[in-house]
Amino acid sequence: ATVPWLLLLAAGVLRLRGRLLRATAFTLLAVFSLLGLQNYFHHQPKEAWDRVAAHVGERAQPDDLVVFVAGYVEVPFDYYFRRQEIALDRHPMASGTVEPDNLRALERAVLGRDRIWLVRSHSDGVDPTDSVLATLRRSHVEDVRAVFTGVEVHLMRSASR
Repeated sequence: ATVPWLLLLAAGVLRLRGRLLRATAFTLLAVFSLLGLQNYFHHQPKEAWDRVAAHVGERAQPDDLVVFVAGYVEVPFDYYFRRQEIALDRHPMASGTVEPDNLRALERAVLGRDRIWLVRSHSDGVDPTDSVLATLRRSHVEDVRAVFTGVEVHLMRSASR
């Protein structure tokens, strides 16, 4: 929606009469855009993916599974986790709303796993009822919970051990 809006604004500015008026309008648009970017980069809290990856990397074991809610948060996690010397199996959940099919696939993925990491960020729209955590709690107990800026990490251990 941003690109069409900017094109519409530019077309409107170009229809203004007089170079000075057009230059002033473009300058004002640029200033307001930069002010918005400054607010985004300097006042919004940044998600602590570097700390999340370090936390998991320091405690992870070779057969651990990492479940990501929402699925796309695997990307920033991977950016920092690639520095770790351990490879983990991954199970990204849907980036859209979690559906029963997703939960059945999760149940199959965790079957026989002793330890599961649940990494949650931006999950309010994806899993508003915490159904992923509830599904994991059927077979695993929460051992460790850590909260970082914008990200929550749970280490779940098998309930049968």
